[in-house]
Amino acid sequence: MIFSSIDQAFDFYSEYAKKVGFGVRKGGSYLHDGVLKTKYFTCCKEGHKLAKMYDSKGDCNESSKPYYKRRKRPTIRCGCRAHLQLKSVDGVIFEVHDFVEGHNHRMVADSDMQFVRSARKLTNVQEEAIYELSNMNLGHVKAFNLMRTQYGGFEKVGATKDDLLKIC
Repeated sequence: MIFSSIDQAFDFYSEYAKKVGFGVRKGGSYLHDGVLKTKYFTCCKEGHKLAKMYDSKGDCNESSKPYYKRRKRPTIRCGCRAHLQLKSVDGVIFEVHDFVEGHNHRMVADSDMQFVRSARKLTNVQEEAIYELSNMNLGHVKAFNLMRTQYGGFEKVGATKDDLLKIC
């Protein structure tokens, strides 16, 4: 499969992920002489998050002791190997070089896909409506509730209340 841009390939992989039931994120890339040669799109649960150690002042410093973890939060990463690798000769046309579809975790149910970060998207019309509602001094919660009634449910809005907070 051939794509004319990285954004087109990411949109395609995001739509595929939405139908299958997992989230995606942009992975690493390889540049040679300023030309993008390789790009990875991975499952959002790829890899393992490293625990950073902080000193008593809150700085991540290797020389100061004792170390402690700043905050205990669970991670969603479980080492999933699913990915899409794109390669390019000229940096303009990208071809699928490697595709791994095996996951080591459960897929997200259709009813919960609206909570996956890569599946949440607002159209330009929706963003403009939210901006206009914020100009009328409506908060992001009221704007979300208005959009929820307009679209027929919170799962059809395409965002969460916290996403609207970033726009307002």
